[in-house]
Amino acid sequence: MSVSLTTTSGPHPTTVLQLHTESVTLVGRGEGNDASFPDDFQMSTRHFTIEVRPHEALLTDLDSTNGTYVNGERIREAIVSSGDEIFAGQTTFLVGDGDATSEVSANADNVPLKEVSFDTSSVEVCDGMSLTDEALPLLTEAQTVAQFVHILKKNSLYMDALRVLSRAMGTNAAVQWSCQSVLEIQRDNLSEMELQTINAAAACAANPSEKLAIEAHSAAAQLGHEGAAAMLALAAYWGTGNMAPPGHPPMPVDKQLPSQAIAGALTLVAVNGPPKEAARKYEEFIKRALSSTEK
Repeated sequence: MSVSLTTTSGPHPTTVLQLHTESVTLVGRGEGNDASFPDDFQMSTRHFTIEVRPHEALLTDLDSTNGTYVNGERIREAIVSSGDEIFAGQTTFLVGDGDATSEVSANADNVPLKEVSFDTSSVEVCDGMSLTDEALPLLTEAQTVAQFVHILKKNSLYMDALRVLSRAMGTNAAVQWSCQSVLEIQRDNLSEMELQTINAAAACAANPSEKLAIEAHSAAAQLGHEGAAAMLALAAYWGTGNMAPPGHPPMPVDKQLPSQAIAGALTLVAVNGPPKEAARKYEEFIKRALSSTEK
């Protein structure tokens, strides 16, 4: 059995703790804890432990000054499960099923892409998009998205083509496509954290939920919100319809943000390497989108 604890509010950045069977994790403000939250001044030095057993997780308050709460009720001991909220000091933790997350993440690059039609009007899809000055004159009423993308590719307007594809596919399908594209091109050059972040992004896109969205956001934060993997994780988070960080009041997503992040991530991958290879990578991304999603 595996359990995850994800902070959803409090003075610290979003944190995800992965806890495994036969482990006892000590949480508190003190430095000697397994998980320390020194900026939470309402949390005791040693606040609570969580013990992961083969079939359950036991939460125990350690006589903390301000108490430990599960779903709003103060407890001394309690069995917690996925979906429960633990409140300690000023910090809220969301309990998740670590086994389910690991299974989804491990197979993220094998998730079949959702079917998408590129026969829709390119003008309709591009409504409100900030196309480049070179791309805008190429857009006509009679074109389908597929036709417009081919024209953009022919004119080497790859960034525009990627943004149009991302918008046409919808955020979740576009994140899946881009994650798989990055893994295919650059898997051997990714750090372990970047690989985990791409898997978190793809898992969130494949099975959108608050828990997986928070994990994707946390993974992006651990990379400093920089680089292709972090951009894809943020796009996956925004795909839930909220652009505010976890623990903050929801904020509607700017319609252009996800496609910009996805196209930006793929561009970083394309230009990473010999300049003559960039065009080939761009065209592979576009080919993968058109051939893998158009049925």
